[in-house]
Amino acid sequence: MPTIQINPTDDAYISQYFATQNFGNSISLFTGEYLRFGNMPDAYRTLLKFNLSGAIPSGNVMTDAKLYLYVYRKDMPDSILYPQNITIYENLSDFSQSTVTWNTAPFTVITPYSFTVTDSMVGSYIGIDITNLAYKWVLTPSLNFGITIRGIENVVDTIIGYESTNNVNKPLP
Repeated sequence: MPTIQINPTDDAYISQYFATQNFGNSISLFTGEYLRFGNMPDAYRTLLKFNLSGAIPSGNVMTDAKLYLYVYRKDMPDSILYPQNITIYENLSDFSQSTVTWNTAPFTVITPYSFTVTDSMVGSYIGIDITNLAYKWVLTPSLNFGITIRGIENVVDTIIGYESTNNVNKPLP
């Protein structure tokens, strides 16, 4: 069965503390909670969008779909906090990586997709099964507004960093 890799059309992270700033040109994507100036908590989320229209050649069937993210940073070690679960949300409206901010991010709905990031995953790709969501987008492209990935947002220093399309190890579905 052939494998097809599709680069994101859009990827960006958003920051609660910097709620009106756009980070669509960053080489990194983040999830989790960080501590900012004056001990202000700062949640980070990652938004991704893929164009799956025409991605499956005629006569072929999609059997599975995985999102691959390259993890390069994890601030909270497993010895202090385990597990560090990450949850995927489906976006209910469109976004653009060049304009999205915390204040303008699309509303989301939780999906059944989640994964755990461990210390051993830093410096490698992780694969997250998103088959049903991708299948929905292939069947109904007008519902494809991408995803928002959220980490732990109520514990300080749970930042996890992934490489963006502006870096070497791009996210892949």
